[in-house]
Amino acid sequence: MKRNYIALHIHLIWTTKNRQPLLEAKIRYPLLEHIREIAIVKGIKIRIIIGVISVIEITD
Repeated sequence: MKRNYIALHIHLIWTTKNRQPLLEAKIRYPLLEHIREIAIVKGIKIRIIIGVISVIEITD
């Protein structure tokens, strides 16, 4: 019997309003870790998570 394979890849980007540089390291790193922890609990596989001063980017 033939089986189907389905893969859904998602690329998410969040930015601060007007790309203001609000995500300093003291905020950004705990926020990225919090996102990772939530993903683990929910069984979501994150391949890449990147954060800079005004953008957070997640790819599965």
